[in-house]
Order: sequence, then C-alpha cells, then structure tokens
Amino acid sequence: MFKEYVGKPQVREAMMIEDGEALEQLDEKTWKYAPSPEVVIMFNAHQTPVVGDYIVRRTPTDVYLVDGQTFSEISELNEDDLEAEIQAKGLTEPRIEQAQIDKLMAKVEFRANVQVGINTVVGAYLPIGDKMFCLATVSCAPVSPANFDADVGFKAAVQKATHEARENLWQLEGYMLAWQTYYQDYTRNALATALTAQAAQDNPDEITQLHDRETKIHQSIAVPSDILAKPEGE
Repeated sequence: MFKEYVGKPQVREAMMIEDGEALEQLDEKTWKYAPSPEVVIMFNAHQTPVVGDYIVRRTPTDVYLVDGQTFSEISELNEDDLEAEIQAKGLTEPRIEQAQIDKLMAKVEFRANVQVGINTVVGAYLPIGDKMFCLATVSCAPVSPANFDADVGFKAAVQKATHEARENLWQLEGYMLAWQTYYQDYTRNALATALTAQAAQDNPDEITQLHDRETKIHQSIAVPSDILAKPEGE
C-alpha cells in the first residue's frame, strides 16, 4: 500500500531546448542535445523532445526531459508552496507577495524583433503610465539558419523572457520595498525625536502636528506596485 511521505527539497539545474536540430536520438530512451561544440548533453526521455522542453539535471548521472508545460507548472507550484508556508508560519512583516507579482506579470507585453534566418529577439515590457519599462530581453536562434522558424523562435523567446521578467520583478519589487520601509523607519525615528524635543519645551500645538504626521506615515508607507501599471482603458 502506498503511503504519503515528505522528501527533502532538492536543487536541480535546467536548460531549455532552443534548437531542434541539435537533438539526436541514440536509442529507445537516450537522447543527445548539442547546441554548440562545447555543450553536449546526454539525457533520458520517454517522449520526443521539442523546442521549449527542458533538460533537467538532478545529479551528473540523472539527467532527464521535462516537457515545457509541466516545467512551467512545477515552477509555479514552488512559488505556491513557499507562499503557503510563509502564511502558515505567520510571517507578517512587509514583504513581496506572489499575487503582487502575478498582477504585474498579467500586464507585461512582449515585443519581437525578427531577423529572418538569424534570430528572434523578444523584450518583456511593463507599462508604467505612458512609459514602457523593459524587464527582460532575450534572443533565440537555431544553430543552422535553415532551421529558422519565426513562430518557434517567438514562442521559445517569450517563454525565456517570461521567466526572466518574473525573476527580475521579484528583485525590483523587493528593492523598492526595502527603500520604502527604510524611509518609514527613518521618518518615524526623526518624528519621535522631534516629539520628545517639543514635549520638553511644552509646545502642545507642535506636538499635535507631529502626531498627525506620524499617523499618516503609519497609514501609508508605499505606493502599491499594482498602480504602476498602465490602467485599463488608457
């Protein structure tokens, strides 16, 4: 009878297949991926690998294929698990939440520059008012120009750009939050010092004004990141 168990988290390495011509089947379940003379990877696969799938390496001898859709779902599941654990442990200090990143990613636009027979370059842009902020730029190209296909190149590039844009958003949002919380703490400490000084001078009007400023800081320390994206309809 099967029983549930919890295994230890393992770090794996993954490489997306970008060039179909670089694939070669060696036997029933063994494949070779050689995107360049310097990079030759042997891996196991129970289905035919295609551009957009991932080669995952758990150990030097355990290398296998994961289709693109499954790999995407696994990546998203990891974020879900982390979010659930954070909430379960009651970690309530200011932080960036997954829903915040999801909302921003839903507004990301992709723009492509195709050089026929050479490569496809895709940029991931986040609308901010009337401006477009570039979160990531990636390029996909086949080893052989004869294998160039604009649709395949665009799909592969968008997949890579989506991953990089999401990772960059986590860092950018975290950097902004760090500055916002720093400013809150700095201002609160400055106001506390001023309140102490005014109290010593017995100046009730000034103390009331300082208390009002402190209350406003407590109520709002940051501009919500989701308002940075261009509102719908504009």
